[in-house]
Amino acid sequence: MKLNKIVLILLLYVSYGVHSQDIKKEIEVVSVLKNKTFYLRQSKVVRLVAKTPRTYFEIQLPPNTIQWFYSYTTFFSDETAKKSNLEFQLKKIVDSSNNNIIKAKSISSIKTPKGSTPISVYLMKNKTSAESIVESVSFIKGDFKYTEQGTSLEKAEGFLKIDEITSGKLYLSFVNLNKKKGINISVEVVAITHPSNADVLKSQKSALHYGNEAKAHLNKGNYSESIIYGEMSFKAYKLGWVQANIALAYLALDENEKALSIFKEATNLMVRQPNSAYLLDQIYNTLKTNTSSSEEFDTVENMKTLVELSRQ
Repeated sequence: MKLNKIVLILLLYVSYGVHSQDIKKEIEVVSVLKNKTFYLRQSKVVRLVAKTPRTYFEIQLPPNTIQWFYSYTTFFSDETAKKSNLEFQLKKIVDSSNNNIIKAKSISSIKTPKGSTPISVYLMKNKTSAESIVESVSFIKGDFKYTEQGTSLEKAEGFLKIDEITSGKLYLSFVNLNKKKGINISVEVVAITHPSNADVLKSQKSALHYGNEAKAHLNKGNYSESIIYGEMSFKAYKLGWVQANIALAYLALDENEKALSIFKEATNLMVRQPNSAYLLDQIYNTLKTNTSSSEEFDTVENMKTLVELSRQ
């Protein structure tokens, strides 16, 4: 199907909007260590037991980290496995509408499954200290250094925020304190990043370049190519008008359900970006004049409803 004139007008309105649309720097939730479950044996020394009651993991923080979090919980082998889904929870509460990372009140809503036995978790700046944790003699002597912020002692579960150390390689060391039982530990590390002005400008230029390429292909009826360039633009920087154009391309390819789903995401994104009122008004006014029939008409009607809800 070829896009009708009305939809092409919609495309032009959305495209024109980018020239007056400033790009807002938005924070991002970045997974550093996906949910990882591992086993530590009991702390009492047992002959012929090769596994250790202590271990560590290297944490490489991503560029532009402004704060990061980790959560952990413990469970015995005969219990149901537990995990906190920290990344998912943080994405739900991140306030991207301003430059204040996460609302303090929202942090208290993070839930960590209740653990079964206390452990100690140490945050360390260097690998030597982390290795000393694993080495029995050094650990017993206390021959290691750790940071107060980011360390959790003798707790069965924990959720910790770190904003004093936000760059480079760090180490999380885990110690099983249970002398009789081995324990499973589930841990997840997530960083909050905020791009620099230079990074935003670079991403903006790339997004605009690919976005304009996508628009050109859409005008020519090269819908598949338009989607490819639109997705490249969206990967560089998430712009609502680009995502709306991707939805139009899918609409032209008779993939109405997918088009509507993507358009819904586009409207949700546009309301968080500058000049959203102008863009949404132009889109809605254009959609109102659409006279298409059949399934395409139903999709466009649903798009109108999404815009109406976004304007409220």
